[in-house]
Amino acid sequence: KSGSRRQRVQVQPVAQLELKTGAWAPVDTLYMNAIGKVRLAFDEQAIFDPYEQNRASGSFILIDPDTNNTVAGGMVGGKRGELGGIHGGDARVILSLPADLADQIMASELFANRRHEAEVRRMTAAQAADLWSNAASDI
Repeated sequence: KSGSRRQRVQVQPVAQLELKTGAWAPVDTLYMNAIGKVRLAFDEQAIFDPYEQNRASGSFILIDPDTNNTVAGGMVGGKRGELGGIHGGDARVILSLPADLADQIMASELFANRRHEAEVRRMTAAQAADLWSNAASDI
């Protein structure tokens, strides 16, 4: 539950804070009263902000659907998109974006500072779909 909205969610524990050392340790299960990091996978789109930016939309509680008891509370540290972990080595990433979004990104200071590293091609949606279908057959 975030605000007044309830959503179904799958919880995947990632790490637990070891209180004696202050270090994070990878885990598969979080036990009662543990302090941990989790990944949340929602059945429908969820809208959150990082807790540091907005306490109201950056926090949540987990409610057991069978008992209606609160089983956990948390703060959103950030969004992990489907593309997490794409950086590394000399890897390259191809994005297909609407032209207006690409224009906004290319106008940003971050992009301007690294423009020399990027290759930008404009194409129709049909050309992009064809490119993606050909790329999928190479994987």
